Amino acid sequence: MKRNIETREYDDGSRGRFEKLNGKHDGLWQIFYPNGKIKWEKQMSKGFDHGYSRKFNQDGYLVEERYYFKDVLDGCWKIFDDMGRLKEETFFDMGYALREKVYDSEGNVIKDEAKDNLVSYNAIKDLPYIRQDFKVIRKHVKFSSDSIYEAEKVIQEFKRTAFKIRPTPLDHELSKKSNSYVGDINLGREG
Repeated sequence: MKRNIETREYDDGSRGRFEKLNGKHDGLWQIFYPNGKIKWEKQMSKGFDHGYSRKFNQDGYLVEERYYFKDVLDGCWKIFDDMGRLKEETFFDMGYALREKVYDSEGNVIKDEAKDNLVSYNAIKDLPYIRQDFKVIRKHVKFSSDSIYEAEKVIQEFKRTAFKIRPTPLDHELSKKSNSYVGDINLGREG
């Protein structure tokens, strides 16, 4: 096992520091502003976002915080204003958004809403697809509001324009890492 730290400088003057194990991001992943303050840090494991991900503004205030379990949002996603005051919270359970809270500038809750986890796709999305039998199709397919397309061929049609998404953490790695959604699709009822 080979562990190393990689550093990188960007055209805008920011710098990156990345812990790697056997060539994959594993450990702390950080980007710094040109002034040396932290811009973004996240925990990674075997190439997956796994643990906290935090973003900061140039003044050092926390502006976003998320928690991931093997690339899947799990726990509380918080968004803060430029002074570090909490604006929004969305609570996730393995990719399911359960509840959303929105706060005013005084910290009072102005919206508290349970989520039904129905996601409507109005535009075509590129996503990898895992069938219900949990076999991975190792290619990207396109989802539209009425169908799943594989290349130009329709592989499944939907009667509804919304479906329930349940991300499926994988115990093995895909051949190509991407930021795309990995999970299974369950038809849901439109509200």
